[in-house]
Amino acid sequence: MDGKFRSGMCRPRACLLMRGGAIGDAVLTLPAVRALRNHWRGTRFCLAGYPHVCPLFAEAGLVNEFVSLDTARFARLFAAAPAWDAEDAAFFGQCDQIVSWLLDEEGRTAANLACVCNGRFVSVSPIPRGRHAADALLDAARLVGAAGPGAHAPLLPLPQAVMERGRSIANRFGTRIAVIHPGSGSPKKNWPLERFVRLASELDAMGFGPVFLCGPAEAGIAAGHNMLADYPTVSGLALRDVAGFLASAALYVGNDSGITHLASAVGAPTVAVFGPTDPSVWGPVGSNVRVVRGEGAGHVLETVGVGMVLDAVRGMLERESERGKR
Repeated sequence: MDGKFRSGMCRPRACLLMRGGAIGDAVLTLPAVRALRNHWRGTRFCLAGYPHVCPLFAEAGLVNEFVSLDTARFARLFAAAPAWDAEDAAFFGQCDQIVSWLLDEEGRTAANLACVCNGRFVSVSPIPRGRHAADALLDAARLVGAAGPGAHAPLLPLPQAVMERGRSIANRFGTRIAVIHPGSGSPKKNWPLERFVRLASELDAMGFGPVFLCGPAEAGIAAGHNMLADYPTVSGLALRDVAGFLASAALYVGNDSGITHLASAVGAPTVAVFGPTDPSVWGPVGSNVRVVRGEGAGHVLETVGVGMVLDAVRGMLERESERGKR
């Protein structure tokens, strides 16, 4: 939906981008943000999102600043009759252009913003229908003439300092590490841990150095188990360091998760294990990506064998080898 406050498509001085969701949702928005940034050179971009994700956009040079979406200021956008104070009115009023990927089926965001902002407003639903999410989110850029009909893979360039920090972490474990991330935002999306451990053993035999990457969501996965005792684990990293670490990996294997999307976006050869979630809509995208999905009507994760994932790894290695010969 395109809900303009006023007409005209001149370059805005200041553009506010509003994007909720977790890591994967943010990564899938990268093509749209990059297209807007390239189209409106010289515009000052502010991203309203979740604080643990926004710095990645700023460090990649895609936005100039960021603010937390989880505040009363943005909650008022969905109120029936918000009472705007002078500070909120000044914040939104300075924007010549607002682009929203917030779910707002009733249209309250546009109506409320019209009370405090005279700029242009573009809104695109964060829920894709019948196509890949990255392509659907790119509609926001298409509405202002910043992108054409083609699809774009999410790419996240990292600053040199972040890359160097990531390499320093990776170098602790060797020169050819395989990062394994056994968690996700939902237990229903997690391939059994024992299969990840068996996969690690096979990758070790292939010359990789398996390293398990664990975050807060994975704290309970290995609780009460000693299955990871034979392999190094990395935990407690800031998201920017996770990105640099992934960019230094020779291989990444993970579930349907935000970290998997991040791995593919920073260029790591990525194998993603999917169950019921449709990867043609929500899967990571790129020439460096392979998706292994559960079989049968329900695409149950337990139907994914270790051999299937290894076949995907070998296929990726063969393709990388062919590229190297060109």
